[in-house]
Amino acid sequence: MNSQKISLKKNDLLLQVAERYFADRDLSRLALEGLPPGHNGPYRHPETPLRVVSHWALVTAFLYRLSGETRWHQVCCALRDYILSDAARPQGGNVYHREIEGKDRCNGLIGPAWTMEALTALGDALQDQACHDLARKLADLHPFDESWGLWRVVDLDGTVLGFDNTFNHQLWFASAAAFVADDNDSSSPVLRQVRRFLDATEQNLHIYPDGLIYHFTARRLPKAGPGDPLPERFRQALKNILKPDPGPPREVTAPQRMKWTGYHQFNLYAFARLHERFPGHPLWTRGDFRRAVALLLAPSYREELAEPENIYSFGYNPPGFEIPYALERLGDLTPEELEEERSFWLEQQISATFDPRTGQFSRGTADPATLTARICELTRWSER
Repeated sequence: MNSQKISLKKNDLLLQVAERYFADRDLSRLALEGLPPGHNGPYRHPETPLRVVSHWALVTAFLYRLSGETRWHQVCCALRDYILSDAARPQGGNVYHREIEGKDRCNGLIGPAWTMEALTALGDALQDQACHDLARKLADLHPFDESWGLWRVVDLDGTVLGFDNTFNHQLWFASAAAFVADDNDSSSPVLRQVRRFLDATEQNLHIYPDGLIYHFTARRLPKAGPGDPLPERFRQALKNILKPDPGPPREVTAPQRMKWTGYHQFNLYAFARLHERFPGHPLWTRGDFRRAVALLLAPSYREELAEPENIYSFGYNPPGFEIPYALERLGDLTPEELEEERSFWLEQQISATFDPRTGQFSRGTADPATLTARICELTRWSER
C-alpha cells in the first residue's frame, strides 16, 4: 500500500513532502514568479500561482517555527516576497487569484481568505509586520454588512461587488479574518464582524436533518452591490418582491449530494478554526450544528466520500487532512477514539492520492499542484 511508503505522523509527513517539493527550487525565481499554479481542482479554472503559494506558506512557516532551520526561513522569505509583490496585487487593491471570463479575479472571498492565512502565518514565523499589515488591510478592504452578517466581494482595483453567496467562501473568510486581529484586541472591529457572522448563522446556515450542510447561504442575497447603478439595484429589489426567495431545496438531488458531501468536512474544518477563536459561542452546542459534526462519523458519509465519481472528495477537498482536525476541535471523542479516526482518515487519503514516485498527492486528482499544497491543513492538528 502507498500508506506504507510515507510517515503517518503529521510532522514527519509535512517534512517529507515539503523537502521533496522544494528540493530543487530556485528561490530567487520563486520570489518573482511564485510556484506552478493549479486550476481549482475539478472546476479547471485557470489560476495564478497565489493559491498554491499561500498554501505552501502555511507549511513552510510551520516547519521553520518547528525547526528554526535556515532553509525553511529562506523559503518563507521567498514566498513572502511573492505575496507582497505587485504580481499578487497588480492594481494595489485585492489579491489576484484567477482569470476567468465572467468571474471576478480574486475568487470571491475565499481567495483573499487563503492569502490572509498565509500572511498571518508568515508574519508570525518571520516576525514581519508587513505581512500582518497586509493581512489586516485585506480584511478591512471587504465591507461587512451588519444586517446580513456577511461580507461583500471586492475586485482587484477596490471596486465593491455583491455578496459571495457560496457559504464556505464566507465561512473561510471569517476563519481567516478571526486570526488577523491581535489575540488581546477584544475590541477589534474584525473580531466583532466575525462574531456577528457566527451569530447570523441562525439565518445564513442551513443544515439538513441528516447533518449535511447546504452549499449556499440559506437566504437569497442581493446580487447588486453598492457600486452598481441605481437601475440595477432597483431591478434586483423588484425581482425580490415578485419572486420571493424559496430557500434551500427540500429534496437534495444526487449530484447536489455528491458535491455537498465533498464540501462538508471542508466547512467543518473552517468552523473548527473559529472554535479555536470563539470556544464559547452558542453555535457549537446548537442542535443542527451537532448533527453536522455527527455526520463526520456516520458510515454512510464514509461511503459517500469514497465513491470514485465524487470528484470533490479525496482528490480535491481532502477528508484525510480535514476530518481529524474538525473532530479534534468539534467532536466529543476520547483520545483513543480521536487517534483511531486520525489514522483511518490519513491512511485513506494517502492510499487514494499519494504517489511515492513523485512525492506528491497526485493520484486520483485532477489537480496535483493544489491537492499537494493542501497538506497545509495538517499544520493545525495538535501534536501526537
